[in-house]
Amino acid sequence: MKYLGIPLISTKLFNRDCKGLIDKVKKRVNDWKNKSLSYAGRLQLISVVLASLPVYWASVVLLPKGIIKEVEKIMRNFLWNSGQNCKGVAKVSWNKICKPKIYGGLGLKNLKDWNIALLSSRVWKLISGQNSLWVKWVNFYLLEGRSFWDVGSKDKMSWSWRNLLKIRPFLRDFFYSQIGNGEKTFMWFDNWHQLGPLSYVLSPREITNAGYNIRDKVSDVIVDENWNWPAEWLEMIPQLGDFPVPRLIREKKDEVYWVNYKGKIVPFTVNQVSSSLICHETIVDWYDLVWFQNKIPSHCFILRLAILGRLRTQDRMKRWKDSIDLSCVFCNSQMDFHSHLFFDCKYPKEVWNLMKDKVKINHRPGNWFEIINELQCALKKKSISNFIKKTALAASIYHIWNERNKRLFGKQSNSVENVVKIIT
Repeated sequence: MKYLGIPLISTKLFNRDCKGLIDKVKKRVNDWKNKSLSYAGRLQLISVVLASLPVYWASVVLLPKGIIKEVEKIMRNFLWNSGQNCKGVAKVSWNKICKPKIYGGLGLKNLKDWNIALLSSRVWKLISGQNSLWVKWVNFYLLEGRSFWDVGSKDKMSWSWRNLLKIRPFLRDFFYSQIGNGEKTFMWFDNWHQLGPLSYVLSPREITNAGYNIRDKVSDVIVDENWNWPAEWLEMIPQLGDFPVPRLIREKKDEVYWVNYKGKIVPFTVNQVSSSLICHETIVDWYDLVWFQNKIPSHCFILRLAILGRLRTQDRMKRWKDSIDLSCVFCNSQMDFHSHLFFDCKYPKEVWNLMKDKVKINHRPGNWFEIINELQCALKKKSISNFIKKTALAASIYHIWNERNKRLFGKQSNSVENVVKIIT
């Protein structure tokens, strides 16, 4: 039996139970794969359509690893090979693609992390005490007055509830309780103290031996607006005495917030959770050179691959099959590679020299990667002039690569003047 497309089961969700989700994703891809779409067009369809299909499932259940791999495999094949299932076609690994653009990725969501982020809204409803039938039922039958962070996982519990408990380590340190009247915040297990959850530094045995209860709320422990910490606790953890006693306001309820990856306390949203779960790396230097406002997406996609050195040039093909004899279609003197095509070879160099004169781009002589390093520093400022220069660079790379492929596979050719005219 299904409800809104989700199987109504309390046992483990197997791959066969998710067949409807996989079929739905495949059906969309089969409708598109025969159409002539650029990489940028396929990326847009994956981002807007394919990635949204598992959202409802992911907000209800923790998807099996096999299903996540299958969905991502379909999206990967569609991006790089228009839906055909072929090995070795990906130019960049899927993990790198699922990074934000500022870190060198393409901004797609990692389905595993997105699944946890969507389920986190249920955790937020529980610990913030939302007024819903599900929250009341869970508090009465499953938690029985204990903290969500403290309750153990038992085999007799439903599979979906055990999976909700399983994602606690990913979320716990990010939830922050702001004290109002202190009646909803668990003293030992919620994150409200400067030390974090006090259960990190105090064991349940130490808490009960001191006369406290593990079910205590903050309001239960404050006596006459003071802490009453045992002396041995203060010797062991001096920070306990340094933390001021919260001023309890009877009319104000405790509120639950999210601590983002920068350490700032913000209102809880699924997007904030997703942003905090990703690995934050150094921002790539070429981000502004590729992903600028009002860009031409198909041009910038190829420019990004060229900067990463991931276009399928002949030197890369030679690594896969050493026996093939290859030569540059423009000069026939050597294999093509990134620095040769951009812009050492005579034909691409003439195209680039004419274009950079038109838009007044200046750079020192050097190989492709040296040119990019110079331009990414020179064109950081947002201005009309720099916008035109970045657009011209991306268009030049795109059409030089396009001309190379036409000559190699289509046996067609254009003069330098025609290519410059097309770019312009």
